[in-house]
Amino acid sequence: MAGTILALRADFLEQTTPDLESGNLFNLSAKCGYAVISMGMRDWNFLLKSSFKRRRLRRRIKRSIDPNSRTTKNEPKLDVLNPHILNHAEGHSVTQGILKAIKDKLQEGLLHYKTKEGSSPEQLLYWYPSLNSGLPVVPKKDAIHQSIYMFHDMVHTCLYDPLPDSDFQTYILGKMVGEAMSQLIADGIFAHLLQANYQADYPYKKRYYIQMYTHLKSIDIRSLSIALAHFAVFDNRKPLIALCKSSEAKKWTHVFCNLYAKMFQADLWWNDQIYQQYQGKTFEYNPEYCYRNNKKTSLNTIEDIVDHNLSLLQQLDVPETGNGLLLAKQLSQGNEFVYSFVQVNYKKKIDPTVLNPIRMKLKQ
Repeated sequence: MAGTILALRADFLEQTTPDLESGNLFNLSAKCGYAVISMGMRDWNFLLKSSFKRRRLRRRIKRSIDPNSRTTKNEPKLDVLNPHILNHAEGHSVTQGILKAIKDKLQEGLLHYKTKEGSSPEQLLYWYPSLNSGLPVVPKKDAIHQSIYMFHDMVHTCLYDPLPDSDFQTYILGKMVGEAMSQLIADGIFAHLLQANYQADYPYKKRYYIQMYTHLKSIDIRSLSIALAHFAVFDNRKPLIALCKSSEAKKWTHVFCNLYAKMFQADLWWNDQIYQQYQGKTFEYNPEYCYRNNKKTSLNTIEDIVDHNLSLLQQLDVPETGNGLLLAKQLSQGNEFVYSFVQVNYKKKIDPTVLNPIRMKLKQ
């Protein structure tokens, strides 16, 4: 894709390279403080062969994406994903259903924890909830943080996740509503369950999403999801503030909005970039390929997509018959994944002149 740039930590990389193509840098980007969009691969050893100026970056890339590398210093052990932490999800009907569905998929081989040792090169190379048969194992500083992060990805595999041959509004709104609801369920509902029932001395209050959710938990999930999605897409916090019943609730909701605005801005731009990359691409929606959550729809409003997600959550006890890996093979010819990377810095505000045209198209 002309003009696509991979920029990884200026202190590691003193150059940018147009049209950079390589393997999955999901774990690397997490370690470096960036999110990297990955939608395919042509030569996953490209970065290892590239003439980067810093050997430290090359070593870090190799540890992250080379399946022959057995360096595990910075990788979490699977026992960090403590079942006795995740099992607290059983305390709420929504999180209980998600946890059971994930356990069933893991048992049936439709999902696995993505690691160098347990994943094929193809499975290791991409992250797309409706296509991906692996849950990324990303190092975090403690088991509780790790479990909340993992549960967020688990939620993504259960919500509507349109492919980029959908209508523009359907695709962008579907992705953004999915992110807003995944945060609500993992960082709000699940994290609050842990706060109430697990390790009371853990600094939960440093997780500002919990602070907001504590004051909004009495709001029904549909109304809260719609308000969060309007903020995520249009940077409009008024629907969220309107749900607040106290000055303390408003205070923490403003704190949340101030902290998360840049992240949602980056997600909006990110999803628009992916959609543009796949212009003209069509996918075969064979029932054997599709998970329920990536079947094609014509939904084009936040409210309709929230309702669709709530419907999908009600169907979690119905066995899944699709296989996302089969659909993933359609990303390019001959199983040759073609990855393009777009660097996203969640700490940097994106200029409104970049985002406003996207938002205007979504309002049409």
